[in-house]
Amino acid sequence: MDGKLEEAAKDAKRMIKLDEKSVPGYLRAGKVLGLMGRWEAALGVYRYGLERVPEGDKQREVCLCRVVGVVGLVVGRY
Repeated sequence: MDGKLEEAAKDAKRMIKLDEKSVPGYLRAGKVLGLMGRWEAALGVYRYGLERVPEGDKQREVCLCRVVGVVGLVVGRY
Protein backbone atom coordinates (compact mmCIF):
# COMPACT_ATOMS: atom_id res chain seq x y z
CA MET A 1 0.00 0.00 0.00
CA ASP A 2 2.87 2.40 0.76
CA GLY A 3 4.05 2.21 -2.83
CA LYS A 4 0.63 3.25 -4.07
CA LEU A 5 0.53 6.16 -1.61
CA GLU A 6 3.98 7.29 -2.73
CA GLU A 7 2.86 7.17 -6.35
CA ALA A 8 -0.31 9.10 -5.48
CA ALA A 9 1.80 11.73 -3.71
CA LYS A 10 3.99 12.12 -6.80
CA ASP A 11 0.89 12.40 -8.97
CA ALA A 12 -0.51 15.14 -6.72
CA LYS A 13 2.79 17.01 -6.88
CA ARG A 14 2.67 16.85 -10.68
CA MET A 15 -0.89 18.19 -10.61
CA ILE A 16 0.21 21.15 -8.51
CA LYS A 17 3.16 21.85 -10.81
CA LEU A 18 0.89 21.81 -13.85
CA ASP A 19 -1.55 24.30 -12.32
CA GLU A 20 -0.72 25.79 -8.94
CA LYS A 21 -3.99 27.72 -8.90
CA SER A 22 -6.14 24.60 -9.14
CA VAL A 23 -7.57 23.03 -5.97
CA PRO A 24 -7.64 19.29 -6.88
CA GLY A 25 -3.86 18.84 -6.69
CA TYR A 26 -3.74 20.30 -3.19
CA LEU A 27 -6.72 18.23 -2.06
CA ARG A 28 -5.14 15.05 -3.40
CA ALA A 29 -1.75 15.82 -1.88
CA GLY A 30 -3.25 16.62 1.52
CA LYS A 31 -5.41 13.50 1.53
CA VAL A 32 -2.51 11.25 0.58
CA LEU A 33 -0.25 12.79 3.22
CA GLY A 34 -3.02 12.27 5.77
CA LEU A 35 -3.36 8.63 4.78
CA MET A 36 0.38 8.34 5.33
CA GLY A 37 -0.06 9.79 8.84
CA ARG A 38 1.79 12.97 7.90
CA TRP A 39 -0.84 15.39 9.21
CA GLU A 40 1.45 18.39 9.66
CA ALA A 41 2.63 18.04 6.06
CA ALA A 42 -1.00 17.73 4.90
CA LEU A 43 -1.86 20.92 6.74
CA GLY A 44 1.09 22.65 5.08
CA VAL A 45 -0.09 21.59 1.63
CA TYR A 46 -3.62 22.86 2.27
CA ARG A 47 -2.32 26.18 3.59
CA TYR A 48 0.05 26.51 0.62
CA GLY A 49 -2.87 25.87 -1.71
CA LEU A 50 -5.02 28.48 -0.01
CA GLU A 51 -2.28 31.03 -0.61
CA ARG A 52 -2.23 30.28 -4.34
CA VAL A 53 -5.82 29.52 -5.29
CA PRO A 54 -7.81 32.67 -6.14
CA GLU A 55 -10.41 33.65 -3.55
CA GLY A 56 -13.21 33.49 -6.12
CA ASP A 57 -12.59 29.79 -6.84
CA LYS A 58 -15.57 27.78 -5.59
CA GLN A 59 -13.42 24.75 -4.72
CA ARG A 60 -11.28 26.91 -2.42
CA GLU A 61 -13.85 26.41 0.34
CA VAL A 62 -13.27 22.65 0.19
CA CYS A 63 -9.57 23.26 0.79
CA LEU A 64 -10.40 25.56 3.71
CA CYS A 65 -12.68 22.90 5.24
CA ARG A 66 -9.86 20.36 5.00
CA VAL A 67 -7.56 22.78 6.86
CA VAL A 68 -10.07 23.03 9.68
CA GLY A 69 -10.44 19.24 9.80
CA VAL A 70 -6.71 18.57 9.84
CA VAL A 71 -6.10 21.23 12.50
CA GLY A 72 -8.68 19.45 14.65
CA LEU A 73 -6.88 16.13 14.18
CA VAL A 74 -3.44 17.59 14.86
CA VAL A 75 -4.56 19.54 17.93
CA GLY A 76 -6.42 16.50 19.24
CA ARG A 77 -3.20 14.47 19.16
CA TYR A 78 -1.37 16.82 21.56
